Amino acid sequence: MNFKISLAISTLVLTGVINATPMSYEQVKKKVKFNSTKEMVARKGLSIANLIGGLTGFGKKFRARLKGTVEDKSDFKPAENKLLHSRGVCAEATWNINKYTGLSGLFENGSNVPAIVRFSGGQDNSEWVEGKTRLWGIAVKLFPTQHKKEKVETVNLFLMSQNGLAGDDRKGFFSKPDTDVYFSNIIPKPEGFALGLLIKLFEKFDSPGNVRPLYPLSETDIQNKTIKNPKTPYRLKVRAQDFGHEEKGGGDFREEIMSYSANQMKFDLFVQELESSEKEDKIGVLTIGQPFMSETCDQELHFHHHPNIRK
Repeated sequence: MNFKISLAISTLVLTGVINATPMSYEQVKKKVKFNSTKEMVARKGLSIANLIGGLTGFGKKFRARLKGTVEDKSDFKPAENKLLHSRGVCAEATWNINKYTGLSGLFENGSNVPAIVRFSGGQDNSEWVEGKTRLWGIAVKLFPTQHKKEKVETVNLFLMSQNGLAGDDRKGFFSKPDTDVYFSNIIPKPEGFALGLLIKLFEKFDSPGNVRPLYPLSETDIQNKTIKNPKTPYRLKVRAQDFGHEEKGGGDFREEIMSYSANQMKFDLFVQELESSEKEDKIGVLTIGQPFMSETCDQELHFHHHPNIRK
């Protein structure tokens, strides 16, 4: 139960924003790759002491870090293990939309922008153990520009594996036999009394607690211009194309992801435009470059959380 409660903290979002100096894609890429390593570092994330302190109001540092996640728009923060998703793999990426749907901004047909992606595990058990679950997440930092040296405010996207806070027992990061594996900005609401209370607590700050918003993508176009009348989809799903991933897995998820070559990993992008309709449209592809691990990827790279409720 404790690790599931710690994972639920990842849905916490507070309002308020700290403006930051924009950086270019080339600047971010250079910094995040600077101290690359092949070592599987066993970084520790959220502790029970952090959790108790945060929930009771006594953990000032813990609460400050959570608050900074949603208030600070910076692409980097001071080096420190992440409270959640402490172990990960980064990569360059390209976001490409190739179908017209009427959606706006970075969902518009023809949108093609650079990105930095981080694949991560939501707790400290990065190695597969039969009968135990791991929580998968994908964070995408999009640069709304056609010029990789142009400094822009990034747009961040957060996707979690479809089982949400319950976790997944599959061996591989991207696949499980006879299962539709996908990552989405919407996860199931957690079951159980304790997790239910925790979500209700989070929803005092931002609601719903199991949804990461997509409006930042629909409100900014590839020229970094603001869309006046944006059209935003209800849901985004990301599914792996066939790139040999079904034969992978069983060890540390970082080894699995690091085994792929540049541009081997490709993911189809599906949108569900309306909550009232389950119809999905495949609108594009997220192509992943050469994966790498680095201290900066795990400890400094920051993905600003956009709130569902805006003031």
